[in-house]
Amino acid sequence: MGEIYTVTEVAEKLKVRKGYVYELIYTGRLQA
Repeated sequence: MGEIYTVTEVAEKLKVRKGYVYELIYTGRLQA
């Protein structure tokens, strides 16, 4: 198990917008 990050932190780490992170979560590609 990895560390837990907020959506904002993930977006900053991956250099993507927050909406994209939410999209990954909803499509099941990112475990929330």
